[in-house]
Amino acid sequence: MNFYNNIFDDFFEYEQRNNDLKIDIKKIEKGYEIVAAVAGVKKDDISINLDNDILTISVDQKDDEDKKNDNYIFREIQNKKLKRKIQLNGMKIDNIEASLDNGLLTIKLYEKAVEENKKIEIK
Repeated sequence: MNFYNNIFDDFFEYEQRNNDLKIDIKKIEKGYEIVAAVAGVKKDDISINLDNDILTISVDQKDDEDKKNDNYIFREIQNKKLKRKIQLNGMKIDNIEASLDNGLLTIKLYEKAVEENKKIEIK
């Protein structure tokens, strides 16, 4: 394991299986950006949830009824059910944005700003 993997592990915990979404995570100015490969998936087939410290990205793409009745000889492109859970390890999230463009789902997690010079009133 290299230096960058160790830094990554300090911020996020994840488990990858063969049927999981493939993702990239990078640091951006005010938080993190997660990009997931979801080629051929419609926006309505994607679900993004944040529950406690776990961000879950799910894809549930069902076949069109028209395709089920066609006379296929061989099919590999069919229902897609993918899921990825990412443990955020106590990261304080201020805002989340998501967009879908050209088969890439981009999720931006903005961290709450930490006030460096905050005067604390004594009661």
